[in-house]
Formats: sequence, structure tokens, C-alpha cells
Amino acid sequence: MSTGQINAKKQVIVMAAATAVSLFGDALLYIILPLYWTEMGLHALWQIGVLLSVNRFIRLPLNPLVAWLYKRISYRQGFIWGMVLAAITTFCYGAFHSFWILFIARCLWGLAWTFLKLGAYLAIPAFSDNSNRGYLFGLHKGIHRSGALLGMILGGLAVDQFGIFPVMTVFAAASLFTLPFIFTGLDRKQSSAELITNKETVPFKKVIIQQSVITVLASAMCIAVVYDGILKSTLSYLVNLQIDSELILVGLAVGASTLASSIQSIRILWEPWLSPLLGSFADRTARRAPVFAGLLGGAAVLMVFAPLPMPLFMFITIMLGLQVIGTAMEVIVLSLAADVAQRSSKVHVMTTLSVAQDTGAALGPLIGYMAAEWLGITSLYVFASLLFIILAIKWLKEPAERGFHTEVNKAAPVD
Repeated sequence: MSTGQINAKKQVIVMAAATAVSLFGDALLYIILPLYWTEMGLHALWQIGVLLSVNRFIRLPLNPLVAWLYKRISYRQGFIWGMVLAAITTFCYGAFHSFWILFIARCLWGLAWTFLKLGAYLAIPAFSDNSNRGYLFGLHKGIHRSGALLGMILGGLAVDQFGIFPVMTVFAAASLFTLPFIFTGLDRKQSSAELITNKETVPFKKVIIQQSVITVLASAMCIAVVYDGILKSTLSYLVNLQIDSELILVGLAVGASTLASSIQSIRILWEPWLSPLLGSFADRTARRAPVFAGLLGGAAVLMVFAPLPMPLFMFITIMLGLQVIGTAMEVIVLSLAADVAQRSSKVHVMTTLSVAQDTGAALGPLIGYMAAEWLGITSLYVFASLLFIILAIKWLKEPAERGFHTEVNKAAPVD
């Protein structure tokens, strides 16, 4: 492994670990707000939905702004700002019992997350190449997603023992504790200003209308809609269709909600090691586009069977298969986007990718609930399957000269 790869891996680990810590308060809020909403100063259930979604919608206009800032500041500065904002917002969750203060805090969290997410999206292509790009994206994804799990589990247990304010204060302090590691672990000189080559002077419109860019962005958005919307919002309902009553496992009664949350949570457990492994596989693959098309096809097949009556063991296997494929697709689509960005504009492509993912994540739950009511659960999953099939066909037709070809590499970093 070269010195450059070691340095790149170190910086990605610092970015991912800091991002994981920043997620503690956000993840815990999803657990406690529906339970303690009156104690936190809310007066209506709709306010819960607003607070849990406004941070996603605010990111849509913030992505271009933060991308513009990253042309003028270093990645280290951006991450420092993001972590300070994360600490402030996390503290506010526990300290203030007012809807409007919490609303402002959630908007600030949207800004913090944009700094952290977009910073990584711009930085990883800057200090990676075809030999380690997928691995580094997978490493970042695997580490930072663990923060949500730790925040939910550790935070949920701690709130029952100590209350909301002490736990949120500790989580806020943890975000500040990452600042020394950011100072020492990220290059103070490295910034997205280094990305401004001749290709970066190409107008945004000219970049975004390229067929390869459109295909990547459409794929990223569809994955977010299907996985963050359709699958996540209807999984409990699907489980309830498969079991008539509570299951008895190891002497414990397990209901549909418990089983559904377990299926969702197990994905976070395997991502720290599976995402880098899948990323390394993508780096070694001669052509990522056919592999991605195969994953889309596999997800399409499983989507068709998901709502059908079947033995519970088979249903759980299908759901876990969808989760594994989802992990793989999210890692590879990042690598594909970076491949395209290398040939056009890193700033324009990676920023628009972030907007596409945020749009899918924001609209996904709404689309999932509305479509399930209008179309029925079986028709909804058939629609999702057809969507993936269309994308798979599109990826199989993409020629190598559009930027999706990646040479087979002799090795990728694995330690």
C-alpha cells in the first residue's frame, strides 16, 4: 500500500468517525421525540413529523451553498464547522423545550450534515483513484452509519436512566471531543479548490445534461426512494402480513415491529465491515456498470416476491437479501459517480449527487405511504421492481466510453 493510500485511509477514517459521533443526537431524537414529545415542548403530533423531516428538506438548497464554500475553505475547516454545529444542535435537543427552537436546531443540523456529507463526497474523489475509490467510500459509509446505531441503543438506554438533558449534553460534548482529531487527522491545506481544473470551469448545465451523469443521479435517487421510502415505511406492514400473531423466540414474544426493526438494524451492524469489502470488490472489477445492473436486477426479483405469502424464514431471507444488495448498490453508485466526476466536474457531479440522494430520502417516506394506500402493497412492490429493471437495462447499455469503465486493479487496500 502506498503512502498516499495510507494517508487517504487515515483521513477517511477521521471523517467517518467524526460523522458517526455527530449522528448520536439525531438518531436518539428519532427514538425519544415520539415518546416524550409533550415533555419536549410540543403540542401536536404534526410537529413531530415536521421536526424529523425539516432537516432533510433544508439540505436541498444548502448543498450548492456548501459546495461553493468548500471551494474556498479546506475540508478540515468544513468538518470543524459541521461538528461544532452538531454539538450545538444536540445540546439544544435536551436543553430547550420549544417547538420553534427545536425547529431552528433541526435546520442547523441539516447544515451540519451537509458540511459533513458533502465534505466527504468531495474529499474522497480528490485523494483516491481507481485502485481504492470504492474501498474508501465503503469504509466511510460503514463507519459513519454505526453512529446511528450507537446513538439509538446507548442513548435510549441512558435516557431511561438519566433523562434527556444529561444524555444530549454528553452527546454534544462527544461531538466537540472529535475536534482535536480533526485538527490532527485532516490536511489543513487540502481543499476542493484543488479540484478546480479546466474541467471545473465547464458550466453546470453542460455537465448535468450528460447522459452518464443523468444515469448516475437517477439511480441514486431511485435507490433512496425505494430503500428509504418504500421498503423502510412498509416493512412493518409486510412483516405483519407474514405473521398472524406474536412469535415466541427463546421464550420471548416477538411482534411485527420488533422483527421489522431487527431487520433494519442488522444492516447497520454489518456495514462497518461489509461496505469496505464491497468497495474493494468494486475496485477490482473490470466494469462496474454490469455489476451494478446485476444488483438492480437481483433487487427487482426480490421486490416482486417480498409482499407474497410465504414461510417466515423465506421472507426474512428475502428481506436480508434486499438489505445486502442495498448496501452494495449504495457503495457502488458512489464509485460510479466519482468515476463520472473524474471525467467531467467533481464539484458539480458530487454536489448534485448529494442533492439527488437528499431528495430521494426526503420524498421517499411520503411516496411510500401514499403509493401503498393508492396502489396496494403488492402493486407498490411491483412498481419498485419495474423501476429497478428499467435502471438495470439502462446500465447494461451504457458504453465504456461514457466513463463507467474501470481498469482491473491488482490490489485494493484491505487493512
